[in-house]
Amino acid sequence: MTTSGVLASHPLVVLGVPAYNEERYIRECLQSIQRQSHQEFVVLIGDNASTDGTSEICAEFAAADRRFVHVRLPINVGGAANFSQLRRSSRSEFFAWIGAHDRIGPDYLSEHLQLLGRYPAVVGSYSYFERIDTAGAVIGRDRVRGLAECWGGRWSRYFWSIVSGEVSAIHSLFRRSLMPDMDFDALPGCDHVFLSGASFNGRFVAVPRRHYQWRWFGDRGTTSSERVTGRVGAAADSSGLIAAFDREYEQLPATQRELTRYRRFAHWLVRDKFGPDSWKWFRKADSIMSRVRLVRRIPWLFAARARTFQDGAPQ
Repeated sequence: MTTSGVLASHPLVVLGVPAYNEERYIRECLQSIQRQSHQEFVVLIGDNASTDGTSEICAEFAAADRRFVHVRLPINVGGAANFSQLRRSSRSEFFAWIGAHDRIGPDYLSEHLQLLGRYPAVVGSYSYFERIDTAGAVIGRDRVRGLAECWGGRWSRYFWSIVSGEVSAIHSLFRRSLMPDMDFDALPGCDHVFLSGASFNGRFVAVPRRHYQWRWFGDRGTTSSERVTGRVGAAADSSGLIAAFDREYEQLPATQRELTRYRRFAHWLVRDKFGPDSWKWFRKADSIMSRVRLVRRIPWLFAARARTFQDGAPQ
């Protein structure tokens, strides 16, 4: 039984939409999902006790389109718990989180499904993305391929995910059988931990088209930490994030010999990347370059040459 008491099931795709006070944007988000060229899916909306008109809009979509399931939580459990609950409250071969203030292009599902069907060892397919402002105008275009750049063995992918620090892949279409069976910790940066576990389980691919539009807020009413944790005044805590990485490391589906062999190196990478000193501007550039040089120099770390995707094909 799920926490919400609702199970959203589909043989192929479930999209989870975590939402809190998104009255201004969620209609655009849900409409962009409705306009998909691939029309076979179910949408599970996790309404995190919104206090504006979000619930009414979600209920409207659920009433008009049976593919949309609206679940309103009685209390605000925080963004991290809402993300976790959406995954655990659904069943399908593939799953994706779509931000309630974001938008996806009409071929988001069709192109990602094509790649995932072609490459069974891929855990997630994501795309380049556009940044849009609060009015919906494009203000930037990003070509982020960090996790997709490493097609080595599972340990090289795991270490590379820490080094790259990329989080845009959280909006991948995931292969559920390879997703890590873990919940998000209620702390800023929890998506880093999840993506590292996913990288260990399988490879990522990046579609060289901008199917995802990520909305940028310059004057958000609540802080990122508050939205993730559900606690007013919550602050970023790097020690908590480091501890979360340590717990995940112990749960990796690896032999004890492997875990022992790579433990010290993994812990060093995490502490160097997310420790308090790494955020100081005068150390950041040198720190990043030293990590990249170190990782690329270790011969046993990369069992295969790193590959990137162009037009859906490995090169």
